[in-house]
Amino acid sequence: MADSANGGAYGGWPIDAGVSATEHGYTRFIAQKFVDTLYMKTMQVESDLERLMAREEIDGNPMLIDSLKPLSATPETSLTADRDRFAALTASTIPTEQRQMLPTFYDYMFYVDPRDQAAMNRKLDPTGQFLTSVVGAFSIRKDKTIIGALDASVTVHDAINDQQGGAAVAFGSDGGTDITVATDVGYIDVTTGQTVTHSADGAAAGDIAFGLGLTVKKLIAARKQLQLNNAMYSGQRPILLIHPNQLHQLLALSEQVTNSDYNAVKPLVSGEVSQFLGMDVVVSNHVTAIADIPNVNIGGTGTAENIGGGHYAYVFMPDALYYGCSGLDTKTDILPERGHTMQIASYMHCGAVRLDGGKVVRITCATDDTVTIA
Repeated sequence: MADSANGGAYGGWPIDAGVSATEHGYTRFIAQKFVDTLYMKTMQVESDLERLMAREEIDGNPMLIDSLKPLSATPETSLTADRDRFAALTASTIPTEQRQMLPTFYDYMFYVDPRDQAAMNRKLDPTGQFLTSVVGAFSIRKDKTIIGALDASVTVHDAINDQQGGAAVAFGSDGGTDITVATDVGYIDVTTGQTVTHSADGAAAGDIAFGLGLTVKKLIAARKQLQLNNAMYSGQRPILLIHPNQLHQLLALSEQVTNSDYNAVKPLVSGEVSQFLGMDVVVSNHVTAIADIPNVNIGGTGTAENIGGGHYAYVFMPDALYYGCSGLDTKTDILPERGHTMQIASYMHCGAVRLDGGKVVRITCATDDTVTIA
């Protein structure tokens, strides 16, 4: 029922009997404009990793994704020439399996008081910073979903015999490769001042190690491993995913990276590396952190040292993962129990699963590239 003392409004709302507040006037218009712009931007703005990968729409239900097993599981001897070849391709030898993806439901909601039109205008401004922040929050969640699937354990089902059950397969057991922090490490002998780059000489207490971070040689080793795993082929570029600390190491310590002769851009002019060694480079604050790197044998001393924290760097093929995301659904509601506050809530399903660990190489990188050997 309308409140005559407020000119036909209830608590400041322009409400008529039996009609929702969101169906009226300026309040409905500005809220719907925000919702429409948010939807449009989330459809147009892809996250850093999402733009490099094929994306499929999902509805939030658990999914079993058909996946080809690594090429090494299909020996050439199982195929014979001419028509005998077809006889060899029985159901029991087709190299397929199914991997389980469990999409996660994410939501974000906030409240506005429609009676304070100035504050509502600031918050719901389609060109304002708040909407940009909301879009950015969903983009970050997409990237974190993809990053988490790179080396997480995955439930694998045999496509022929095991569609009701499944075994958890860890990164190392799925063909994934680790490049250790000690790869390409040298050190400075503080007694002689000599720079030593091969481990056979052995380091001593007080010597200074270097190369514990991300180096060009480690990236070359990662590309080599992908090729050995039959993961690289024409038409797809590997993706290099690194933390800002590793970008700093490459820019500060590697002349090959900073030299424009080796790069698609001028890194010291633009402040970024978009492509290197035939890889698309993505820098993210959400790369997996490592609290401590234990048991590192620096310089072939036979003594294991512990290195401070760091991050993983990932080199992987775009089809190493199956990534799915729903469109963004946003709704507006009036909450009488909160003084008829307007609630604006956005919802998204997002999930990813690793399809082939052999297409992922993980590089352990220390944050501090100078470590004193104890």
